[in-house]
Amino acid sequence: MRDWLQIIKEIAQDIFQELGSGFSEAIYQKAFEVALRERQIEYEEQRKVPIFFHGYFVGEAIPDLIVRDNGQAVIVVELKAVQNIGDKEAKQVKKYMETLKIPVGVVVNFPTSTTADHPQIIEVNLSS
Repeated sequence: MRDWLQIIKEIAQDIFQELGSGFSEAIYQKAFEVALRERQIEYEEQRKVPIFFHGYFVGEAIPDLIVRDNGQAVIVVELKAVQNIGDKEAKQVKKYMETLKIPVGVVVNFPTSTTADHPQIIEVNLSS
């Protein structure tokens, strides 16, 4: 079984080393997609997930990336390009995970600070 968290961390570090900080989230997402394709890793981007309340459609959740292994969703990846990330972003990923029934997720932030030397990563598990 592949260590998906480790793979995501390696991709994030590779992107950060080459691009550094200061780009938009969209740039980092495209770079992440390139890195996944280069590694022949299956994924979905910006999948629209319908949200219902009392049986009524109330909106959509849109995770940045869902990594798949042999067609099975294995990890939700949410990308950010902000100064810092924390509980708010972790809770967002956890909601995606609960809705999609995916046990593992990760928030990857490419900090806006020019003094940052690595991406910020928060691992999220349904049990936490």
